[in-house]
Amino acid sequence: ELAEKLGIDPIELRIRNEPETVPSNPARRFSDRHLTRCLREGAARFGWSKRSAKPGVTREGRWLIGMGVAAGYRGAPTMKSAARIKLDADGRITVQTDMTDIGTGSYTIIAQ
Repeated sequence: ELAEKLGIDPIELRIRNEPETVPSNPARRFSDRHLTRCLREGAARFGWSKRSAKPGVTREGRWLIGMGVAAGYRGAPTMKSAARIKLDADGRITVQTDMTDIGTGSYTIIAQ
């Protein structure tokens, strides 16, 4: 809504307002937050340049077709990690990591 009122592309508005430093600690630069790159790549992959900036004008038959953008970031600390993989004589594979799954699905992805 803000981007629409300002006449600015919503992705461009987010990119213009993307902080280079941690807001609570301006001396500390973001090292692993690549939101601007993600927004640009997502826009390219989803055909953002073809969307109508005016809401409610794109239709497919009786259906209104909309395209929007949203982003979220969980500012958890990051640090080096490692993994060890062991293959037993009977073909069993054991993967050991020095990380914690806080409910984000790491254990599921590793198992897959």
